[in-house]
Amino acid sequence: MSGSVVLLTSTITSPSTKQIIAQFLAKNPGSKHVVYDAVSYSGMLLANQATYGVRAIPSYRFDNAKAIVSLGADFLGTWL
Repeated sequence: MSGSVVLLTSTITSPSTKQIIAQFLAKNPGSKHVVYDAVSYSGMLLANQATYGVRAIPSYRFDNAKAIVSLGADFLGTWL
């Protein structure tokens, strides 16, 4: 590629996707990865750091559940 490229994404949590982005940036000097989230998860990251010692967004394994009860959370749509 000639010139620089800006790769604009939301927050990436997948290790394999992060690796692919790193490889792309390494092969394209001058390119940048810019992260923008329309909805900020910084509060959740800080709370998880303070509570569990891990600055991370949780990943839930609904596929392992025998039953899921929702009280207003859209866990199949836009819920984290």
